[in-house]
Amino acid sequence: MKVSPETVSLTLNEPVAEPVNVAVTDAAQEVVETAPAEIDGRTVTARLLGELEAGEYALSYRLVSADGHVVTGTLDFTVESPASSSVSPTPSPTAEPSPVPAAQDSDADRDGPPIVIWIAVALVLAVLLYFARLGLRSRRAPGDD
Repeated sequence: MKVSPETVSLTLNEPVAEPVNVAVTDAAQEVVETAPAEIDGRTVTARLLGELEAGEYALSYRLVSADGHVVTGTLDFTVESPASSSVSPTPSPTAEPSPVPAAQDSDADRDGPPIVIWIAVALVLAVLLYFARLGLRSRRAPGDD
């Protein structure tokens, strides 16, 4: 981009839910100060609290889509000159991340039921087996061992 943007935005293909974490870092991995990110449907926007110098930057994000999947990623961008230069400002760009399936999901967000459901199913089966054994014992006549 020609000049330092005032905001950074992400537009996803489905609505976004809390929590949202957005960070901008420079080439030296120093964090650029931003206001808390705001959600508006499918768009997440964070206002930069300072002007970016010319150089390379990365916009990293971790957020939750409306269906509960964690979406993470990083978008690289370059600022050619600070906003105070003689170049006329342009509207802040909207970064379009890859669709949700191409995003890097955390290990806990793989397809399929969560581990809690598997544990609950195992406990229910154990209880059913326990009561089934009790029922079989009570049906045996004394001395049928």
